[in-house]
Parts: sequence; structure tokens; C-alpha cells
Amino acid sequence: ADPHQLITRTVVLRTERSAGTLADLEAALRQQLQSWDGIAGIAVHDLDSGEWMGINDGTVFSGASVMKVPIMVYAYAKLGQLNDQQRAWVEATILYSNNSTANYLLAAGAGGRGLESAAKGALETTAMLHALGLEHTSILVPYESTDWLAQHGMLPERRPEREGAEPYTDAGGFIRATPHDMAQFFAMLAQCSQGTGPLLDYWQGALTPEACAEMIDWLVRPHDAQRMMAGIPDEVKVGHKGGWLLDMQADVGIVYSPNRTYVAAIYLWRDGLVSDGNASPSPYLGALSHTIYSFYNPE
Repeated sequence: ADPHQLITRTVVLRTERSAGTLADLEAALRQQLQSWDGIAGIAVHDLDSGEWMGINDGTVFSGASVMKVPIMVYAYAKLGQLNDQQRAWVEATILYSNNSTANYLLAAGAGGRGLESAAKGALETTAMLHALGLEHTSILVPYESTDWLAQHGMLPERRPEREGAEPYTDAGGFIRATPHDMAQFFAMLAQCSQGTGPLLDYWQGALTPEACAEMIDWLVRPHDAQRMMAGIPDEVKVGHKGGWLLDMQADVGIVYSPNRTYVAAIYLWRDGLVSDGNASPSPYLGALSHTIYSFYNPE
């Protein structure tokens, strides 16, 4: 109180979240979503306690570029030690969300080059996802390849127009995901980096904890400072990947926050433009991310 008195000791108070209050987070998010004139899907997984929270987390959305994370996992498992060219492809795929290099990784994982091999890699990636129990998440074709596959008689059957739980979005027929599935997948990647979990079981030695830790390092590298990251302090480590189309935006990540390590998957869709014609980051996504972060870190 005395402006002339030197501060000689600072006391920092930390408020720990009480158990069993994820309902409070859900209520806060639902209130926030009342101003969103579309469909939102949110999944939150507390990796420390194992608790889950979901809002429309079984709704199917376009997979967009978030699906480049399962592609990266597939490539690491199939290729083992990546060479310099393949590492450059991972960098372009994750940090710059390049579609072509994602296709290169699919093709290389399938043991070839070109769209035909990439199409095989996409189906093998989908087989991995479904074997892990992520039944409504698929990447049936490489990026930007449907015309070429149709011309060559290789276009697979589309997924049903209405799949998963209500409410329904325009998810597209080939590359799609649910928030719950992708939150699970990122949680599996975190488990793998610690030497446990279904990813290691599925790949039976072809994937290592060291490889999973390296993949998380790619996701932590600075990229897309908006979307999810707009709601999280700059100094917090987050391994995430965003995706966007004109009518949807998403971001999924492992957040290593001071009080909790958690996975958040946030998807937005509406009939029209989510933000603008350039698919600029939606402020709603950052605001929802901030609400989740603040719930775990209220001080």
C-alpha cells in the first residue's frame, strides 16, 4: 500500500482445479457457443486424470489438414529412420501444411511414388485409424487427388453423407474426422512418446517412443500462432495441428499447461464462411481455446 516501500518478497498463489468440475467447463463452453451460428465440436482429455469432456464430439467434420498428423505417424512407422528428403517433407507438411508433401509421405510409406502409391498409403492410414477404434475418422484419398483417381478408376467409395452423431455438417466424402477421435489420436501420440499405448501395440515395433517424441517436437515448433494458440500464453508448450476450409476450421493439440497436460480438439463449421473468403483464423476458435486453458489454469 505504501508506494515508497520496496517489495522484498512476492507470494504467488496457485489455485488447483477441484476434481469433478468438468461439467463447469462444459457449461461455460456451451454458454460461449450460444453466439456461434453454426455447429461446434469440442473434445477435451485431461491426460493427468484421464477425464473426458465433449460437446458434439461425435459429430463428423471435414478432416482437413489435421489429418496430416496421422499421415506423419504412418510415414514414421513405415519408413523407420527418415532421410533428409523425407524430413523436409514432414517439415513442409506440419509447419506449412503443404498438401503435396503430405501426399509424398503417403506414397513413400506405401513404398512408391506418385498418386497411385499415395492412394494406397491413404487407405493404409485409414486402416490404422479404424483399427485404433477411430471408426468415423478416415483419409480415403490423398489431398487434391479425387479428379485424378476418378479418371483412373481408382476413386474409393465415399463415406455416407450422414455418419456419426447429430448434428451433421458438410464433411465431404473422403477426408473426415470427429473431435473425439482426433483427441484420442493425439492422446495416443502422447502415450506413445512415453512408451505406452495402442499406437505402439498396433505397429508392433515399427514405431518407437523416440519417434513419437520427435513427432511431437515437430508439432511444437512455431507455426499457426492463431486458432488454438490465440487462446494460450506464448510461453506454453503446445503440440498442435490446425486445418481449415472455407466452411470449417479446426485445431487439435497437446497442451502442456502449468497445472495440467490436456488434449483439446476444437472444430467449427457453418453453412457459409467460417470467417471470410481467405479462411482467416476464426476468433471463436481462439476464444474457446482460452476458456479451456483458463479452466485448467485459473490463476
